Amino acid sequence: MTDFVHLHCHSEYSLLDGMSTPLDIAAVASSNGQFAAAITDHGTMGGVLKFQSACDSFGVRPLFGVEAYFVPSVGSDSDSKYER
Repeated sequence: MTDFVHLHCHSEYSLLDGMSTPLDIAAVASSNGQFAAAITDHGTMGGVLKFQSACDSFGVRPLFGVEAYFVPSVGSDSDSKYER
């Protein structure tokens, strides 16, 4: 399965969503014969340096991303139970 790459993968840096370490992700991708692997954590790029190092050691190309959420305007966003 060398022509397949997971592009939506959360590591332990995605709190309450990911369990794998960046090293785990690189190792599994390599053992499955994949040429690349991605890390797309929730709102953080905190694991990219460890991921890049791990990918380099396993001969896997690292792909970096982030899963982010946007709202039209935080100022107009409200929750009635907190309004004064």
